[in-house]
Amino acid sequence: LPSTLQLAFWTPTTFAAYEFITGDTSCGSSYDPTAWQLLCKPEGSDRWGMMENRTNVNPPTERNTAYSVDAAHPFVLSSVSLPYPPRVQITASTQFQACQFVFTSTRAGTEHSNNIRLGEVRFFDSNGDLLTGMISSTTNPGGSYSSSYPPSRTTDGYNSGCWSTASVFHPL
Repeated sequence: LPSTLQLAFWTPTTFAAYEFITGDTSCGSSYDPTAWQLLCKPEGSDRWGMMENRTNVNPPTERNTAYSVDAAHPFVLSSVSLPYPPRVQITASTQFQACQFVFTSTRAGTEHSNNIRLGEVRFFDSNGDLLTGMISSTTNPGGSYSSSYPPSRTTDGYNSGCWSTASVFHPL
């Protein structure tokens, strides 16, 4: 089963881009995510809408390093229309109450999508400025993780360690 990283926001939040940071050397690189879906709940909705589906992403082999579209640019969201009734047009001004990343593959392959290592997740506004203090909780619904490497490691603002969905952590 894929691993899920679910992020709830303190207040409805707008963001235009995001990036991942690889974990430190203790995390290894074999389980860096290479494919995922981003789903978000717009303010006032109880349904998740798919914002994007990324595949064949090539994470850097360096540790504590940002990865995104390229070395200098985060993954930018585009306008989408969520297909469920009532239709919701997602634009740069849409506010979200929560988002989740569903990881479907790692460097080690799709069979390891339940074994993710991720250092940080960062969000940016439409000006490219880093958004801070917006996340109220970070969870891995239905998944397991090492108590030393909980999901909250991805949003703590420190580039040390990582979130590991393995219940017994073995760095590679």
